[in-house]
Order: sequence, then structure tokens, then C-alpha cells
Amino acid sequence: MSFSLLSVAEEPSAHQGCASAGGLRNAIYFGSGANKLFGWLRIPSASPASKIGLVICKPFGYEAICSHRSLRAFEDATNALGVPTLRFDYLGTGDSADIDPEADQLATWIQDVIAAVNELCARTGVEQVCLLGVRLGALLAVLAAEKCAAVTSLILISPVVSGPRYLRALKVTRMASLGADGARALDAEPNNGSMEASGFPFSAATLAALKITDLSKRAAPIVADILVIDGSSLPAAGGWAHQLSAQGVRTKYLALPGLIEMLMTAPQFAAIPREMIAAAREWLIQFLNESSRSPPRSHGLRRPLHRLRPPRSCRDMKGASRRRS
Repeated sequence: MSFSLLSVAEEPSAHQGCASAGGLRNAIYFGSGANKLFGWLRIPSASPASKIGLVICKPFGYEAICSHRSLRAFEDATNALGVPTLRFDYLGTGDSADIDPEADQLATWIQDVIAAVNELCARTGVEQVCLLGVRLGALLAVLAAEKCAAVTSLILISPVVSGPRYLRALKVTRMASLGADGARALDAEPNNGSMEASGFPFSAATLAALKITDLSKRAAPIVADILVIDGSSLPAAGGWAHQLSAQGVRTKYLALPGLIEMLMTAPQFAAIPREMIAAAREWLIQFLNESSRSPPRSHGLRRPLHRLRPPRSCRDMKGASRRRS
């Protein structure tokens, strides 16, 4: 795969090290294992307001294309608060390196999220990271937070709580796109266990991993605070959010308009979810204020955050203190 310095999805005037109204946006490559990932690192024009940074975990496939402008708007809003932000492409997507077509994308992308957290800590000196994930990106954020002590908070927008339910929805959408001859077209495809949705492939290993992934059946991630935002027209994560609260995680749940317009509308017509962004911004302001006064709360055992070594923060911590199936 040949790398281009710029992401074609960015504004035509964007370039490495470009100065924008909200600070400096750098196009970067960074390592995730032996591979290179592409990202946009947004550094506030003023001194960071705190030692907290934000990593954006985008959705996958057509949802990622539709939501691109919205994710930039989330980035702008958090950067305006003085929060360094990293938005990046998972392996096999965007301008990042190719992925083995038989690889477990779920496991690979969890490691990519952890690599992005480490990169943000190393480049900016932040000691805590909030993960903002959308749809499948929200699932990846939760699973990465289980392994990464630098992650102290989560903003989850329409999170994929159940892998099997997510796969069923993809299959329904795929059948609908194939029309009347859908069943015949599916029968004619190679039966290697993989699946394609809207032109984006899921390997057999990925499908197998999603089939056994259900956040409602896992222990809550060891973080201080979680914001869950559902679409008001598709409120699917409310039960899981209440479950998190019952497990001792301070969780705020909202159902707001804008999800369909952000994720399920053709990219040229997709709209930015202003109410969701405003709610995320208000929640983040409160979290920043509380974090500046005292160490973040946690319902689980973890090493004090002031002892973290940013470049190694995710590799050394949670996996050793608490492992889950």
C-alpha cells in the first residue's frame, strides 16, 4: 500500500502542521505493532487546560464515511476546551497500512486504539485519556479501556453493545441493498466465512469474535466516568448504561436527536449532531473541572495515575491487574 501524506477526506487546504482556528493539526504516522497508522493530531493553540487528552474511535465502513464531518466537529469542540485530540484510521482503513484479510479485525483494532492512546500520551504529555467512540468504535473503546490504565473516561455514542445484534443488523441492511435477487447473490458468493457490508469486509475471524462479544455480559470497564449517548429514535444502550451504574461506574445516559442524520444519511447530506456535541462538551467540561481538583474515581483496582509512564501506560497496567475473558 502506498501512503499519501494527506487524508483525502480532509479539507483540500489541510496539510501537515496546518494552523487552524482551534490550534495546530498535524498529520502523523505512528506504530501499532509492526504496522503504521495514520492520524490527525490536534494540539490546542493555548496551553492544554489539563493533563487529559481525547482519542476518537470512529465507526467502521459506511457509517465512518457518513460521520466523517461529525467526528471533525467533535474534535473541534473538545480542542476548543484545551484538550489535545487524536483522530486516526484503524489498520486496513483510510490511510493506514493494509490488514491481513484473514486477521481478527476486532482484536487488531483494539490494539490500534491502545497504540493511539500511547501515541497521544507520548507526544503531548497527557496522563489521562478519554476515548470517544461511535458505534463499533464505541465497542472498541470499551474493550481497549479494559486493558489500558491511561483511559479514565469514555464517551460512547450509540455503542454496539451486542456483537450478534450488530451482525444481524448488517445482514439485514445487506440483504435490502441486494434487492429481490439478494438470496441468489449471496448463494453465489465464495463460502469462506467472511462477509461484506456496503463494500467493507469483515473477516471470518472478526465475525467469530463479534458473535461472542456482548458488553452486557462483561464486567464494567475500570474507568471513572462514562457518558452514553443514544439516538432518540434508536435508544438501544439504555439498559446497559443502567447496568453500568448498578456496577458502581458513574454513568450518564442521554437519548438525543441526530444519530440517523449523522450515521445513516448519505455522506453528502449527513448532518452534524449539534445536540450530541453540546452534551459531550458539557459533560467533558465537568469531568475536566473535577479531575483538576482530585484524582479520578474508579470502581476497580488500578495504579495511581500520577505514576503512569505515558508511552508505556497501556502495555503495563490493566492487563496485569485484572484480566477478563
